[in-house]
Formats: sequence, structure tokens, C-alpha cells
Amino acid sequence: MRRNENAPPEQPLGSHGGVAAHLLRRVSGHHGPLLFPRGANATPLTGPTIVSRVEALAAGFLGLGVGVGDRVALILDNRPEWLLADLALLAIGGVDVPRAEDTSAEDLAFVVEHAGCKGAVLAHAGLLPRLGTAATHLEFIIVLADGPSAHTTLAAVEARGQSVLAEDPHCVERATHCVQDNTLATLIYTSGTTGNPKGVMLSHGNLLHNIRSVPAVLALRPGQRYLSFLPVWHSFERMLDYVVLDYGLELHYGSTASLREDFQRVRPQLIAAVPRLFEAMLDQMLGRIGRLSPVKRRVLHWLLDVSTFHCGIRGSLRGLRAHADGTTPRTSLWCLPFALAGLAASFPFHVLADRFIHRALRAAFGGCAELLISGGGALSARVDEALLRAGLVLLNGYGLTETSPVLSVRRPERLLQGTAGPPLPGTEFRILTTLGTRAASGAQGLITARGPQVMQGYWRNPKGTRAVLAEDGWFSTGDLGRLTPCGCLMITGRAKDTLVLTGGENVEPEPLEARILASPWIADVMLVGHAQKQLAALLLPDFEALRRAGHAGTPEDLVRNPTVRELFAAELRARTGRGAGLPAFQTVGAFHLLTRPFSTGAGTLTATQKKRRGVIEERFQSEIEALF
Repeated sequence: MRRNENAPPEQPLGSHGGVAAHLLRRVSGHHGPLLFPRGANATPLTGPTIVSRVEALAAGFLGLGVGVGDRVALILDNRPEWLLADLALLAIGGVDVPRAEDTSAEDLAFVVEHAGCKGAVLAHAGLLPRLGTAATHLEFIIVLADGPSAHTTLAAVEARGQSVLAEDPHCVERATHCVQDNTLATLIYTSGTTGNPKGVMLSHGNLLHNIRSVPAVLALRPGQRYLSFLPVWHSFERMLDYVVLDYGLELHYGSTASLREDFQRVRPQLIAAVPRLFEAMLDQMLGRIGRLSPVKRRVLHWLLDVSTFHCGIRGSLRGLRAHADGTTPRTSLWCLPFALAGLAASFPFHVLADRFIHRALRAAFGGCAELLISGGGALSARVDEALLRAGLVLLNGYGLTETSPVLSVRRPERLLQGTAGPPLPGTEFRILTTLGTRAASGAQGLITARGPQVMQGYWRNPKGTRAVLAEDGWFSTGDLGRLTPCGCLMITGRAKDTLVLTGGENVEPEPLEARILASPWIADVMLVGHAQKQLAALLLPDFEALRRAGHAGTPEDLVRNPTVRELFAAELRARTGRGAGLPAFQTVGAFHLLTRPFSTGAGTLTATQKKRRGVIEERFQSEIEALF
């Protein structure tokens, strides 16, 4: 694979300084603006400014007694101060424990106490009560903004650090020299779908592997604009922010609450998001089509179908479609004339679809997107196909917090649909059977991975560590998948989410849920039925689609409407079981209609929009019992 000419020089693992030293060396030569705060009148930060401010904050933390291995909670959302404080702590061997500002009081108190934090950096004083009794064990509390608080501010720590540097100019340099690749850098507590969150121990070497490996497959160039809006405490966004800074791209901060405006304000060329966001953008566009007159709606849907046909032929000719069994066959020679004829005949209509439909989808992302990165969850075939059909380069990746996080990513030169690409350099995949032996080539099994990005373990949880991390370095991801003949990874489900019916049949919920979600009337779904005779579902209707179809009323009224309920019953009959060409045990019969979506605020979704299935089943226990 050709090396990106902008890639940093190769540095052997084992060098001194760690993540902060590496990034600060890289940005010190960029005199143009790199960090862009959200405020309209905010001044962007240049490379030298970032270096000087990080050094001052690092000296300030040294003055507060932070040393190698000391944990400090960072309760901040996406903003330059998060990155400055993070790098300052890493520079002196401190261990940051990041968390979002909207973390519940229960989770926040648990994380700060379990990590044994020495201090905390808070976005505002209003977060203090959420720390609970854990606050009494902290040696210092720093509040970002000025306000009615007796605690020091981050600006005061920075000013104090400048005084420390005036007395001892080399104090930070000496501390940085003690940081090795095996030095613990951060404790990231996973959101978790069950139980208390686990503290993932990532070293400087873990993070540096992703920082050095990921850009080689992204074809980045200095000066590109990147919009940071996913939770920065999560390893996916954090790694990308590091990569963007490393390559001299413009790092603009945004928020999921104002994403539409942020896309138009920044017009980013590089966008990273979880699949749910891409799905929402696609559904918004299809929703606008649904509000047109019947004639226009039929014409545009026909153009979409022809465009899909055109792109399907193009993908088959180039061998860029992975089948469910992992194979990637090309069009045979005897079919080639017919394929080329179909490609030529559908091309004008694909151009029309681009003019009237695909262009609107690209405009929703700001109109300048050159590269989309999807991670943090399973990307549905529907969304994958729609974004590639619109001419957007979509790199689907796979990884976990425990792997820093990237294990594999699709390459721009080979956008193999249905896969998460080949492994990163230095990374291995092994697919195991239920007996723990290596699965046959192309067979489905448990995905295990090994590489320099795999975590050191779970903090104060040796039992949890042993359950997923073998002594020889193989990490059990808990996901099911298979490898294509060309070495790309396909994700097929979650091992621990498997629903085992009383007849002994195993059902992976995600593929079946993806089929159900293809319905224009269904906004979300979760299958249930473990240890039952048959499957059932919690369904969230697309209430706007129902209203456009003439069904009036509040969500509560609509879910009780017999006509609406029969509509959903018919959808399930058509998309599951024999009606969809599937085995009979994959029939979804009974269902419960929800009136509001799952959410992070309600605790039913993780920060990366994964369903907390155990929490949902507990929350809707009576409704689920009624289904059976």
C-alpha cells in the first residue's frame, strides 16, 4: 500500500514522550490556525499557541502535585480546553479519566471513585453535586468557567504553570522524558450495555499505534476541515481529533444539538459519525421526498431505484460487493455484455437522480464532504448503499474502546460494501467457533483480535480482564463475523446478544432488525424472545410517515389505532420469517408499539447510540411479558 506523503516519519515503539510529545512536535511547525472554538468571535489557536498553552497547563498540573500514574477526571464536552487539558496531563505522565458533562450523577460518582481520581476538571460548578461523596476524596477541583465557585479555574492553573516554568523551564521536559509507550495514558469507562461501566486501560503505545496507522489509509491532506461533534471522551472521536491535529487539519468544534447549522457553518471535508446519524440524514431526505405530490414522489423513487441498479452493476463489475457468505464475486464473462448494456442504459437516469436527490444529501453534510467515516456501531446495508450511491466516499470501520479503538477500516481505493475493511497494519483477526477453535475460511464465528492497540486490561477488574484478554494477547471482541477471501472483516452480530429460542434455534438480532428497519413505517426496533418459543419486537413507529399517510393523532392515539397496528403486523409478516424467505423460527409475530424513542437520557442507549438491551428489557419488562 502506498504511503501517504504527509505521513509522519516512522518512529519505533519504545520512544520517550508518548502521545503529547508526539503531537506537540507535529503541531509546533504549523503556524496557521488549527483549533477552532464554536463561538463566532472566538480566536482560533495556532500550532505554537497550542504548544505553549499545553506546556503551561502541564506545569500547572505539576504544581498541583500531579505525577506519573495520578488519575484526573476530565468532565468536559468537545472544546479546545478539553484537548489542551488532556495533552497537558499526558505530557507529564498523568492519567485522564474523561466523561461527558451530561453523565448521570450515579455514573459520574462511580467513575471518579472507582478510578481513585486525585483531582477533577469540570466544565462548570453545576457539576459538583453530581460527584457526590467522591468529591471529598479529591485533592483539587478545577472549574473551566468563571462563576460562583470557590474552586480554581483552568485559566488560573495555566497562569500558575507559567510562573512554575519561569522558575524551572525544564520541569515539563523532565516529566515527559519519563513517559514510555507502556505508561498508562487514560482510563475510558465504557458506557456498557449491562452493569457498571468498566475502566479501559489504554497506554501511550496503544493510542500511538492508531495515531500512526489510521492516517495511512485515509489519504488526508493538511488544511482540510474536520468537524468534531461526537462525544470527545469516547475513543472514536478522541482518536480522530488526535489524527486531525497530527496532520495539520483544521479542527472545528460542533455539537449534536446544532449539527445542521454546524455542517453549513464549517462545510467540513472530513466527517466522522456513528451509523445512526447517517441513517437519520438519509431518512430526512427521504422524508422530504415523501411530502411531495404523488406523481413527483413516484418519479423520484423510480429514479432512486434505477440509480441503485446502476451502482449495483458498477459495484459487481469492480468486485466491490461482499455477499452474506463473505464472497466477493465479479461479473462473469458471459454476463459482461448484458452488464455493460445495463450500465449504459441506466447512466442518464443515475445522473438525473444525482441532480435531484443525491446532491441534496451531499448538501446536508455542508456540500464539501470528501470523506465520511462510520464507526461505533453496525452500518446497515441500506445506508451504506445510499451514501456510496450519492458519490460520498464512505469508510466503514470497526473497533472498540478496548482497542484504542480502530482495528480495521475500509480503504478509499477499495470500498467493499458490506465490510469494515482489512485490519490495520500490525493487527490480526482470528475467527473462532463456539468450541474455541479456528473457524473454517469464510465461516462465521467469534471475532478475536491482536495488535499493539489492544488495551492493558480493565482497571481494578482482573476477572473482567481475564474474561476477554488472553495471555498471548488475543482479545475477544464479543462480536460475530467472518473474513472475506481478500481479508476484509464482515460483522454479523453480537455473540452476547444472541437470542436462543426454546426450540434451540439461535437468532442474531441485528441482521433481522436491519430487515425490519427497511420499512418506511418503522423508525427503530429491538427484538426480544430469549428462552421463548418465538420472537417478538418492540417497535417505534415513524409517526411523521404515518401522519403523511393520513393517520392523524398523537403517538398515544396512533399506537392504539387498529388500522395502524394491522399495518405494522403486515410489515413484520413481509419482512421476517417465510414471508421474507427466511426460516420459520425467524418470524416476528407479537409486537409492542413505543411512543418515544430510546435515548441516552433515558439510559436505554449508550453514548455511541448502541441499545442497552438489558436495560430496555428491564424497563419494558411488563410489556415484553405480555407479548408472550
